[in-house]
Amino acid sequence: MTTVAMDSYHLTAPEWYVLQHGPSADARWVFKLTVLQLLTQKHFSRIGTGGATALIPGSRFDESLPPTMGLLREVYLTLPRTSVPGANQGAVTVVALMEALSQRYLGLQGFVRSVIMPVLVGHGFYQQHTSRLLFLFTRRQHRLTPKGESIKFEFERRLMDGQREFRGWVAKQPERAIQFLQSIGTAALLMRPIYPDIYRLTAEPPELPVPSTSNSTSINEELAPLREWATVLTDDYNELDECMTIPASVRRPSTDKSE
Repeated sequence: MTTVAMDSYHLTAPEWYVLQHGPSADARWVFKLTVLQLLTQKHFSRIGTGGATALIPGSRFDESLPPTMGLLREVYLTLPRTSVPGANQGAVTVVALMEALSQRYLGLQGFVRSVIMPVLVGHGFYQQHTSRLLFLFTRRQHRLTPKGESIKFEFERRLMDGQREFRGWVAKQPERAIQFLQSIGTAALLMRPIYPDIYRLTAEPPELPVPSTSNSTSINEELAPLREWATVLTDDYNELDECMTIPASVRRPSTDKSE
């Protein structure tokens, strides 16, 4: 298990987060991680419009997406656009997108239960159990499977090791820092404490060779995609925090009784 790259499971950042915390995971964080991944992978770009943070199509907007990401793009396409300079197709505010997603799923928690949990069930990480309450209500509970418990344990161990060691790797073993980020893939977005260190790693890359299929590959080449991530994490994370004051309508609980 320890030799398998976490990215080999092909989970998105919000799916990793829900794997950790289950169907009661903080839905606000789930939404934020979904938007952050779409930004880091250039499916969206962030723009300011009249004081509100908004999203416009990025350079990879039309490319294929995993179901969780694709659903957010689908909701985005249904919304009216705000005209902004430099955006031919207009923009959609983050708050408008969040409210629309909430309305579709009767609360953001409904998005977690209806969209993300089925993905984790499909991977065999969770299993759904159904029971009756007072013969009237259906209660659906999601429980980690042995496979899910094993993956979750290994995942959390990797995150803890990374958060503890990453700053030292950046300073003394930058090639190891790069290998770590490559091995955990989108799960790096969950590691808020190392965002500044990712930026530092990409801002001043050391001139050292790193293990690669190509002997001529330099750290600079390896860092190219990570540098784009670092820019998004530095510029967009706090901006999303400020604009995501969730209206009461978005907090509305789902009628689903699952846990």
